[in-house]
Amino acid sequence: MLTQEQLKELFYYHPESGDFVRLTRPASKSLVGHLVGTKVGHGYFKISINYRGYYAHRLAWLYVHGVFPPADTDHINGDRGDNRIKNLRAATRRENTHNSKARSDNAAGYKGVSRHRPTGKWRAVIHDNGKQVSLGLFPSPQAASQAYRNAASELHGEFLYTGETLEDRDTRFKPQE
Repeated sequence: MLTQEQLKELFYYHPESGDFVRLTRPASKSLVGHLVGTKVGHGYFKISINYRGYYAHRLAWLYVHGVFPPADTDHINGDRGDNRIKNLRAATRRENTHNSKARSDNAAGYKGVSRHRPTGKWRAVIHDNGKQVSLGLFPSPQAASQAYRNAASELHGEFLYTGETLEDRDTRFKPQE
């Protein structure tokens, strides 16, 4: 199992950019001082160490915290290629799915919203503890989306995906003085 010490011997991690830079030259094609990582399916970056691929966000967590994250690592802003440490947090699988975007095949374009064919209205649904909960029928996808966001804010808290920037989230979740 890869350790923080081994990782730090091989790479330098820039927490402000989320990039890894090679510190050693293990192969003739590898250059010291160059960025490492390859973009793979679904927008994640992978880094190869001793012929094994590691996701860059998991390596960033190991580099900073000294251990691999216990379960999932959530990209707060939803950008799977943004491996800045301030954009990463440990999460359960359920919390990680709460922070996901609407599926690309979603006709409404909003998470939790679909067309209710019998009425032609827009239906909002949310999942709570493995159960689907109907939030009602609405005249527009925007109105259904607002109902979803209200329910998701209450149920999912900081793991609610809103599409906002990290700076917006920092302001919204800053403790009140």
